[in-house]
Amino acid sequence: MNKIKDLYGKLYDELECCFKEGKKSEDKELSTFVPMKGFRYDSEEIRLMVVGRATNGWKKEINTEQRNSFIRDAMEKLDNPCRFSWILEEKQKPEKKDRYYAEAKPFWNYTRCILEKLYGPNLPSDWYQSIVWSNLFPVSFAKEGNPSEALKKKQFEVAKELLIAQIEHFKPTHILFITNWDGWFAMNNKQFLLDFEIKTKGNRVIKGRGIFGESRVVITRRPEYFPKAEFVEEVIKTFKYLKNKTADSSHS
Repeated sequence: MNKIKDLYGKLYDELECCFKEGKKSEDKELSTFVPMKGFRYDSEEIRLMVVGRATNGWKKEINTEQRNSFIRDAMEKLDNPCRFSWILEEKQKPEKKDRYYAEAKPFWNYTRCILEKLYGPNLPSDWYQSIVWSNLFPVSFAKEGNPSEALKKKQFEVAKELLIAQIEHFKPTHILFITNWDGWFAMNNKQFLLDFEIKTKGNRVIKGRGIFGESRVVITRRPEYFPKAEFVEEVIKTFKYLKNKTADSSHS
């Protein structure tokens, strides 16, 4: 935990000027995303960590006025098991008609189907309480849009370290990067994924696969470009391949 705490301090130091600049303009205001963990996650045999690229608009959860408050807020949220309530809140809005992130968005819809395949037929309806959700880049614009190239560059080195520390902290059995950014892993960080393979030929869905510690890792292209059945099948096949490969290694 101290490692993650130090990294949030480092993140604030790198972006302090950007946080201050964002207060001058609504369009430039920044929001920091802290991974969300469902309340069942720690007790699950299958612990799925889902990683996106960055939030495309996100409510401001962390005080960016001061370094100490920034770190404190981030650490308080890291293991708070009640932060997925926004899914229910969104579904209960009349205009959503019971279809929003958990059903309507491919990122979440396909994730639910993948978890169901891994978990089995008794997956609870509040399935998101069994996962961890994180992002490659923790800081993006509060209003809307992915981080600019300049913003990505400023946080890139810390974001790498922070993501590795989060994986070590949450100890997932499976990690699904729905990011389409295999280059993110290669830049100055060749050892991030042990036994990492870039798969750019012969598979429309999978960009890469590998092992990190005890975790099986799959990197995919963006889900909105593929039928759900194809996307889910390819991810599950790749996780099974990694399971068999891990088993073979343990007996060699």
